[in-house]
Amino acid sequence: YINELNENESRLFFVNIELCNTFDFLYRIFNTIPEQIMYIGDNDKTFQESLKYISSKNDVIINSITLDDLINSIKNENDSFFYTDFKMLYFDLCIPEEEHKYVNNTIIQIVKTLYIITNMRCTCVIKIGGLLFKPIIDVIYILTGMYNNVYISKPISSKDMNDRYIICKDSYSRHPSIDYI
Repeated sequence: YINELNENESRLFFVNIELCNTFDFLYRIFNTIPEQIMYIGDNDKTFQESLKYISSKNDVIINSITLDDLINSIKNENDSFFYTDFKMLYFDLCIPEEEHKYVNNTIIQIVKTLYIITNMRCTCVIKIGGLLFKPIIDVIYILTGMYNNVYISKPISSKDMNDRYIICKDSYSRHPSIDYI
């Protein structure tokens, strides 16, 4: 399968393997139900193939959806979509590189992502192009209040200098105790 991938897809394949081995966030999910993984992005087939490789199972199935469709499902409380059943979210945010649009689009995508995370509260991986903007640092601060463990990673297998991955594990409960407030 790897030989059939273009350069961007093969990078995603190896980045997923590296992140999984470094932060150990998928093995617990594979021991339950792998269908509880949701991919938000454009390379769902590559993501699924990397999960097959990691899990050594051929029957790995993921759910794939766009960012806006997921937000609409949460807002409308769609009965056919039980978003609380998912154990992991993988946000592969694709943001246009035109400089005059980049900052605004990045902030909009991050705010949408934060909305989803606050509603779903499960392990998540967020691919972001850079951490140079104050709103992104603010979102990371908010995430540290929602999760026991928040990591920022620059995988060795990632070719793009600006690619960073925010890994959030072990979320606090929906209603934190007085200790967390």
